Amino acid sequence: MRVENSYFNSFGLIMLLFAISFFKDDITPDYLNTPAAHFLASDSTVRITSFALYPWFWINALIYSAVFAVLPYFILVRATNKTYAKWVLLLLVLIVSIEYVGIFIHHPKLDTAFIPKINRFYHSPLFTLFFLAAFTVNKQFSNG
Repeated sequence: MRVENSYFNSFGLIMLLFAISFFKDDITPDYLNTPAAHFLASDSTVRITSFALYPWFWINALIYSAVFAVLPYFILVRATNKTYAKWVLLLLVLIVSIEYVGIFIHHPKLDTAFIPKINRFYHSPLFTLFFLAAFTVNKQFSNG
């Protein structure tokens, strides 16, 4: 019964992740796709100073991004194992850190070619589903 309940909890968390992902165009710091991040489009604005000018935007964006690292961790802990889940958490934190560093570099090529792509994939359940599939395939091959 424990295993079935664990998979049911994982499925519920995946559905929650899908629901939350619909808000990426309202919360994330991708100014090309998020109207609330319009202030990042200005060439004259130093992005690091936007923390003081738009603190609630940044707090919401950081919390929203953290959810996409923490929820997959809990999903994977329930559906796979703790070691695998920790590595995935580390990888997701690294990816979102690279995204935010890219935002603050304030380079036009990063803003148009890199940030929107990372933002779309990171703030969706695709990574979680990929990691679940990878674990399942790896487990199947290792069991013979």
